[in-house]
Amino acid sequence: MKKSACLRVLVLDVHARHSGFAVFEGPNQLVDWGMLHYGTGSNGTARPAGAQAAKVIARSQPERLVITMPANRTLAGNRLAAVAEAITGIAAQHHIPVRRLRRSQVLDDFGVRTRYAAAGQIAERFPSLGARLPRRRKIWQSEQPIMSVFDAAAAALAYYRRYSRLDRSADPLAA
Repeated sequence: MKKSACLRVLVLDVHARHSGFAVFEGPNQLVDWGMLHYGTGSNGTARPAGAQAAKVIARSQPERLVITMPANRTLAGNRLAAVAEAITGIAAQHHIPVRRLRRSQVLDDFGVRTRYAAAGQIAERFPSLGARLPRRRKIWQSEQPIMSVFDAAAAALAYYRRYSRLDRSADPLAA
């Protein structure tokens, strides 16, 4: 198999009951995107986060995994940290290096103050996601889960801006 000039990166935007993911081959090629739903299903069956992530990792065959999640210091934040650790463990089994990005780093790279503004830039850049951009929510409304896909795509672009040269130069297989 011929090695691509750009790293294949899988980004997971972790939430308590779901994660958005985006797979990129370079900053201009969105390969795949979607949602992982975990926790307890409507019929009471367990859907572990690690098992859901393992399926996406096996399907996408990434060279790097990037995880982004909110910086909560609450019980929900502890649950998110446990989900992130489960995903990191799966990546380690596949020998995939993991980077973590804070959402503030992503917003700084886009030069915006809100996640919705970054999502708007992603929608303009990638038409396949443009039709999925939800309306700006009112303060009393819940966030649409699809926003985590936009967050993952934004984090992928932030990763390429910040780290791709560093990670590629440290990779002995890169030529």
